[in-house]
Amino acid sequence: MNPELPSSFLYVPACKPELFAKALASQASALILDLEDSVPPTEKEEAREEVREFLRTTPPQPKQIWVRINPPSDAHDLCQRELEMLATAGAAGVVLPKAELATVRSVAAHSPNMPVIGLIETARGFLQISDIAEERSLVGFGVGRADLLSELRVAPTAVSAFEQLALTIVVASAACELAAPIAPAHLQLARGAEADAAARDASQRFYDLGFRSQTSIHPRLCGVINSVFGSDHVEYDRAKTLLEDFDKSDGTLVTTDGQFVDEAVARRYREIVRRYERS
Repeated sequence: MNPELPSSFLYVPACKPELFAKALASQASALILDLEDSVPPTEKEEAREEVREFLRTTPPQPKQIWVRINPPSDAHDLCQRELEMLATAGAAGVVLPKAELATVRSVAAHSPNMPVIGLIETARGFLQISDIAEERSLVGFGVGRADLLSELRVAPTAVSAFEQLALTIVVASAACELAAPIAPAHLQLARGAEADAAARDASQRFYDLGFRSQTSIHPRLCGVINSVFGSDHVEYDRAKTLLEDFDKSDGTLVTTDGQFVDEAVARRYREIVRRYERS
């Protein structure tokens, strides 16, 4: 069975420890304490210590707490110090930006038991997806939409082009029995019913493409994300009833509303039941 990741991940700048407790109290299913993009270079060291202290003093939580580290590169010493800190700090795992085969292996060599979510943000990383997916430390992929499209010189408005890229990540994840990938965050933070409806529609497109989680840069949108990527009780009840009827059948079932169900169709309903019961 493929592993599963929480429905919503909230990014929290590691240089703003005053937000940590608020993030834990939010509707986010999991947190990502961010040591990378949201932290100015001059604040990296202090931010790392803030993460260490928070993880050390926070009691066990039902919410997973992940940490986005700096990638192994010219700042390799920075990445190494972050991994050394996390070896004893108790995070759920690391989120690795600009994931490529070499950087995933570098993290695994230093911290072989550390779960990794690899963010596909570069052309090289995208071309290496199948190989990266075979790495033992990898539990799933995320995608850095802005970074990837910028490197590929693809306009953000080219939705169909991005969806083709996204499907490749979905296929690699399924083929290697990883968790379903994590969709990128909504960048539009406008408030109001119309804005929320647009965000929900965008999340639904990712769900339909095979993503089962999404990141957020604002806690307000975690509720919208959860409403799409989590199963509600009506959907759960219908799936549960259908599966009970299917399991009593000879391997095929036609429901009262005319839907044909075989094992391939039932697999989707089993996922709905599993995700609802896990939440």
